[in-house]
Amino acid sequence: MRWVMLSLIPLSLFGGPGVGEPAPDFTEVDTAGQPHNLSDFKFN
Repeated sequence: MRWVMLSLIPLSLFGGPGVGEPAPDFTEVDTAGQPHNLSDFKFN
C-alpha cells in the first residue's frame, strides 16, 4: 500500500495549473439551482 501512495505523489504535483496560469473553466450549480461558470468571475 505504501508504494501505491508514493507512486501517486508525483502525479499530483503535475496535475493542475502552475503558478500564474489560469484555472480551467468549470460550471457549478448553486443552492438555488442556478449554474455559474468560473469564467463569469474573471476580472480583466
